[in-house]
Amino acid sequence: MKTSRRTKGEGSIIQLTNGKWRARIECEPVDGKRKWLSKTCDTKTEAIKALKVLERKQADAKQVKEFKGDFANLVAAYLEHCKLKGTRESTLIRYNSGLKFWLELFKHKKVDKINVADINHGIQIQHQQQRALSTMHMELTVLSQVFNFAIDCTYISLNPVKKAAKPKKSAFKNKQGELKVISHEEHKLISNYLKERYIKEFVEKHSPTAPSRFYIIYNLTYVTGLRIGEVAALKWEDINEHTGTLSINKQLNIQNKIVPPKTERSVRTIAISREMLSKLKELKGYYEAQGFKSEFIFPRNSTDNKPFTTQTIRNAFNITIKALNINKPFTFHSIRHTHATELIENKIPITVVSERLGHASIMITLEIYAHPTPASRLRAASVCKIVA
Repeated sequence: MKTSRRTKGEGSIIQLTNGKWRARIECEPVDGKRKWLSKTCDTKTEAIKALKVLERKQADAKQVKEFKGDFANLVAAYLEHCKLKGTRESTLIRYNSGLKFWLELFKHKKVDKINVADINHGIQIQHQQQRALSTMHMELTVLSQVFNFAIDCTYISLNPVKKAAKPKKSAFKNKQGELKVISHEEHKLISNYLKERYIKEFVEKHSPTAPSRFYIIYNLTYVTGLRIGEVAALKWEDINEHTGTLSINKQLNIQNKIVPPKTERSVRTIAISREMLSKLKELKGYYEAQGFKSEFIFPRNSTDNKPFTTQTIRNAFNITIKALNINKPFTFHSIRHTHATELIENKIPITVVSERLGHASIMITLEIYAHPTPASRLRAASVCKIVA
């Protein structure tokens, strides 16, 4: 047996009786017992390289011990790191929201003590709380980013989220995807109900509430596919009647602040139908008659130059769905989803659909919004013909 010994603490390379080579380095004792990191290789050259890897692992392990903070400290450090990188405020808000559950669970727990079993325990609690699978997946993604940050900082050496029993993305996509499309019959039912309410409450009684004006909000979203924050932030100056276009260059975030859109490609100018332009022009006329002074298309009332909050708009949609006894898991975002699906169903080029929605890439459009509908399935069944 040949031994290539190095200075104490730097490890050793030994040739075994079977001709192979073993690289070994001693670690810190555990409970008074000596411990080693080792790697067996076919050649001495490989063993030398392996020893260098083992030395780096040992160095990382020593650095990990220097971090004494708890999970709350780690989250604070991660969010500060994101701010320094220039992460959007809307994204930081989403991160804060996504980490609330895990902060409550691990708040004062030492970072290096959080393991896969702890993550699985949290996932089990979320299942018991009947949390939406999509929400669980989003929160675990953010949590994984926090632990990856800890690894980059050499606070820990392994990410416990990676080996956890995470819900598969396909599970909640298959479960929720098709239900989010509003059918033609449902659209007609919703639109007729809202039109009647619009005339009675806003036009005739001058009620400035969100439900009374939701007829315009709903139909504008249906024909443009705008995100809820983009709808809320719209101003009259964003409409160009001569070109028949609508400029999207801002959004209202959940803190009720006007901020830039979600991505660079979310800044866009899209065509809008003459029918919808007419509805908006009509609304502006009612505003002038009722003394509205706001620059926003959907202000809170006649004297306030602030737009409806996104939560107010969501509530108006939920009130409508409940009033019509539509027992499907629709959200306001379902209107955008429906717009995209309708365009694809009507053979509008995917490049145009993606541009209209303000997506960062065509693949996002295909992955999220191109869901099969009953109509497309029927057409698919009749494409291939039997020769008589």
